Amino acid sequence: MLLYFTLSYLLSVPGILVYFLFVREGSTPVHRRHFLYFILAMSLSLPAIFLQFFSASPATQALQSVFEPSIITTAYQEEVELCYDKAMHERDFCQCEALEQESIVLYKKYGLYETAIDYKFYMQLIYAVAALMIFIWLAIRCAFLVGLIRRSKKELKWIDGKAYYLLYDDNNEILAASFRLWHRYVVWKPALSTLPEEAQQAILYHEVAHIENRDTWQQIAIALLQIFWFLNPVYYTIKKELHLLNEYLADAFAATKTGNQRSYAALLIRLKEQQQFGLLQLFGTHPFKSRILQLARPTPQNRRLYFPAIAVLAAMFLIGCSTTPVLTQQSRTFHEYELVQQEHLKTGKTYFCKTCLYKQAGEECE
Repeated sequence: MLLYFTLSYLLSVPGILVYFLFVREGSTPVHRRHFLYFILAMSLSLPAIFLQFFSASPATQALQSVFEPSIITTAYQEEVELCYDKAMHERDFCQCEALEQESIVLYKKYGLYETAIDYKFYMQLIYAVAALMIFIWLAIRCAFLVGLIRRSKKELKWIDGKAYYLLYDDNNEILAASFRLWHRYVVWKPALSTLPEEAQQAILYHEVAHIENRDTWQQIAIALLQIFWFLNPVYYTIKKELHLLNEYLADAFAATKTGNQRSYAALLIRLKEQQQFGLLQLFGTHPFKSRILQLARPTPQNRRLYFPAIAVLAAMFLIGCSTTPVLTQQSRTFHEYELVQQEHLKTGKTYFCKTCLYKQAGEECE
């Protein structure tokens, strides 16, 4: 599992670099969002393919010569041969029918691995607690939505032939928000009804756009991904970009429905200047200035994203093919060191049969 997430972290880096270099400027928000989805999909799927391929690939086995003698077998060959000769004369040294010299491993204390083993439990505990806290926070947010639905006064409103429930609740600070669970919901502060009709329609269509773009499901999926990717800085960049793009798309939809982009931008500025109401989303707010600038920009032409997509795939395959064998071998070496250290602490011996160590651990020696 650790190898999988490490690879996914690494593969996400070229994806976000290509996005900022070739896609972010000059592409429509829809294309930008699709490209970010593509980065996430490839970063999460390719590591499983690489690990499956290289686990039984001759390329991984060929690296054995690079890492052998490993941390465990760093003694001189003469010392290995000496230990092998001793083992051959020891009764019940191992359970193998024919002990081979290649199976002899020596315990050589290595500070880095010793430290990693000493703190392994605490690191796993910290990671598990952090992941659990993220999951609990997501559950609380979802429970808040359910509670909001139950306690709010509801009004059924038909917009463009679709049913939406307006939720009126004076007990929270949310002015306007939207989400979609089993129905479409728009949180509507009663005080918003004092705004001009044009402003009310703009806010309402903005929130409707979030619902129709399925932003709720996207945010839930991104929040679940944080459980596993909370140590990946690329995750927070993608999350921020997706949230901002959601605002761009909602603004564009509202502008189309209420008139044009410039008039809608002017409306946003007036609302901002009055400091009365803002277009707030349930899961956060976003830079106001960038939204205004986005509305003022001319609509970019649709750009083909084949080249950036191919560049991302090529970079990911290059990184995956070059790092997976190394990471796999190093992970196996560390695991063998753990087995040898545990046996050393039990018996006090310094040389062992690797095949038997794996059998005792209920595993198969590779």
